[in-house]
Amino acid sequence: IPVIASGGAGTMDHFVDVFTRTTCSAALAASIFHFGEIPVPELKKYLAARKINVGYNSRPGKRIMVSTANKSKTRIQ
Repeated sequence: IPVIASGGAGTMDHFVDVFTRTTCSAALAASIFHFGEIPVPELKKYLAARKINVGYNSRPGKRIMVSTANKSKTRIQ
């Protein structure tokens, strides 16, 4: 069963912590992306530099989920 850590991230290091200190499959965040505090491409580079594989669709790896404010769906980045 996939486990998704949701909410509370305010820095890129929070994503590093959730992926290195837990066994969660994904991390979901909204406000930090919507308000431009952390651009998703920059976070992906930051995680890659720390040897955290962020998967894309069919590739295995951790997931970053961006909650869309005005839609009922969550995008997987």
